[in-house]
Amino acid sequence: MIVGMRKLTLLCRAADRDAVLFGLRGLGLVHVEQLRQPVGDGLDEAKQRLTYLRTALDALPDVLPEGVQARVSEDPIEEVIEHVWRLVHEADDLRDELAGLVQEEKRIAPLGDFDPQVVAELAAKGIHVRCFHTPLRRGLPRIEDFITLELSRDRDRIHFALVGRTEPSEDTLGQATEVRLPKQSLSAVRFRIAWVRDALERNALRLAERSGDKPRLADVVHSAFEKVRYLEIRQGMDLADAGQELAVLTGWFPARNEAQIRAAAEAFSFGLLVSEPGPHDEPPTLIENPRWVRPIHTVMDMIGVLPGYRETDFSPIFLLFLSLFFAMLVGDAGYGLLFTGLLLAARKLPLKVPQGLFPLLWVMSLCTIAWGALTGTWFGIARLPGPLADLRVDWLTSEGAEQNIMLLCFFIGATHLTIAHLWNVIRFFPDPRFLAQIGWICTTWVMFYAARAFVLLHDFPSPLLYVLAVGAALIVLFMTPVKRLKEDWIGHVMFPLNLIGNFVDVVSYVRLFAVGAATLAVASAFNAMAAETAQGLFTGLAAALILFLGHTLNILLAMMGVLVHGVRLNTLEFATHLGLQWKGRKYSPFRRREMDEDEA
Repeated sequence: MIVGMRKLTLLCRAADRDAVLFGLRGLGLVHVEQLRQPVGDGLDEAKQRLTYLRTALDALPDVLPEGVQARVSEDPIEEVIEHVWRLVHEADDLRDELAGLVQEEKRIAPLGDFDPQVVAELAAKGIHVRCFHTPLRRGLPRIEDFITLELSRDRDRIHFALVGRTEPSEDTLGQATEVRLPKQSLSAVRFRIAWVRDALERNALRLAERSGDKPRLADVVHSAFEKVRYLEIRQGMDLADAGQELAVLTGWFPARNEAQIRAAAEAFSFGLLVSEPGPHDEPPTLIENPRWVRPIHTVMDMIGVLPGYRETDFSPIFLLFLSLFFAMLVGDAGYGLLFTGLLLAARKLPLKVPQGLFPLLWVMSLCTIAWGALTGTWFGIARLPGPLADLRVDWLTSEGAEQNIMLLCFFIGATHLTIAHLWNVIRFFPDPRFLAQIGWICTTWVMFYAARAFVLLHDFPSPLLYVLAVGAALIVLFMTPVKRLKEDWIGHVMFPLNLIGNFVDVVSYVRLFAVGAATLAVASAFNAMAAETAQGLFTGLAAALILFLGHTLNILLAMMGVLVHGVRLNTLEFATHLGLQWKGRKYSPFRRREMDEDEA
C-alpha cells in the first residue's frame, strides 16, 4: 500500500534555520525538497572531507588475509586516517610503477636480456647497436657493412639487431621499425616487478592490520555524511524576502503524522502550511505492507523499481506470482531442498544481506519443492523411488504433459493479466474508463484461446469472435475520455498493435515451460554423462565432479532465468497492463543514521 502524503511548506527566520532543522531531523518524518542549488557555507569542504574519509574507509578490507589479526589502536582517529591515506598513496604509486614495468617487460622481452651499459660502451668506441622489428613475411634483412643478429621471432614479426660503425639509412631498412633500447636489462626489470609486487603485498598487510580501527573510522564517516546532508538541506532552503531574513523549506510527510508536524511547529516556532498534493506535484513514494508481503520489497530494491505516488502498489501479486514463476523456472524439487539446506546453514553465518532476502528465498524454495514434487523432478533423476513417484500428478507427468504445462502457462498468463485489468476496473470505477478495462479482460481470454489454438492446435471456439468484437468495442469507445481525445488520440491509432501485443503477452508466458524444460534437460544430460563415466573408483570421483559442476551450472542458469523471465513477467507484462510506469522516487526523510539506509 502506498502511504498518503501531505505537502509541507515551512517558514522560519533565517537566523533560526539551525534550530528548526535540528527539530526536523529529530522528528525524522519530512522528505525535504531543495528549492535551490545548495552552495557555500562550508558545503564544498564538507563534501571533500566526506570523500576523503570514505576513501580511507573503503581501503580497509572486510576480510583479512590468513594469519593477520586486526587490532584496535589507541592512536587518535585523525592519525589513523593519515596513516591509511599514506598507505593508499603508496599503493597507488606502486600500482602505477608496476603497470609501467609490466609494459616495459612486454616491450623489451623480444630483444632478449642484455646490459644497456655494454651497448653504451660500444657506442663510445664507434660501434653502434640498434634494434628493429620487421614483418615476418619480409624475412631477416641483409644490409652491407652491418652485422644482422636475429634476436627472436613471433607469429607476426622478426626482432633483430644491426651492428656497425655507421648508422643505417632509411632506404636500406625497408619496412623495419626501430625499437627503442631499454634503460635497464630485462632481468633488472623483472627483478623490480617482483619487488614491487612484494611491496604491494606488504602494503595490503599493513592496511589489513589497520582494519581494527574500521568501526571508529565508520563513525567518523557517518558524522561527515550527516554534516553534508544537513548543509545540503540548510543551503537548499530558499530565502523568502529581499532582506533575506525569512527562510522557506518544502517537503513531504505521511498524512498520518500531521499532528506531530504541527506539534514540532509549536515547539520550534516555525510557520507551516500543510496541503494535499497538487495535480502537478510528484510526492515521494512510501510503501507499507503486511509482514508477509515485505520480502518482495527486497526484489524491488535490487532491480531499482518503485511505483509512482499516484500509481499502484501490487506487491502482494508480485510476491505470489514471482514465487510461482521461480518454482516453474527452476522446476526441480531437489534444487529446492538444496536451497533450503543452504538457507539453514547461512542463518548461522554473520552475513550482511538485505532485510527480507532470507524470508523471500524461504518462500521460493518451498514453492520449488512443491512444484518439483508435483512434476516428479528431483535432480533430474529419471527413475524415482516409490514415495517420490507417488507425489507426481498425472496431468503434469503422463503422456501429453508438455502440452498440458504449456496450456497451464497460457492460463497463468491470462489470469495474471486479468488481475491487472480487474485492479484497473476498481481504480477507475465509476469513470467510464472501467468499461475499457472490462474490454481488455474479454480480449485477454480470447487471446488465451487463440494461443491454445495456434500453439497447441486445439479448436478455437467461434463464439469467442463475438466476445472479441464486444471487448474491442468497449476499449475503443471508453479507453480515452472525450475531453482528452485531442491529446490522447494516438492510443486509438495504436489499438490494433496493442491488441496484437495482448496476444503476444499471453503467449510469452510459455517461457515458464521452456526454461523449466531446459533446466530438466541439462540436469538429465549431466546425470547421463556421470553415469557413463562412473566405472571404477577414479572414474567415480570424476563422475561426482561432473555432477557437482553440472548441477551448479544448471542452478546458475536457472537463477538467470528467474531474473530475466520471472521478474520481467511482473515488472513489464503485468505492469504494462496495469498502466504502471515505475516512475516513483523513494521517500527519504531527513533524520539521523540515514547513511546506513542509503548505502544498504
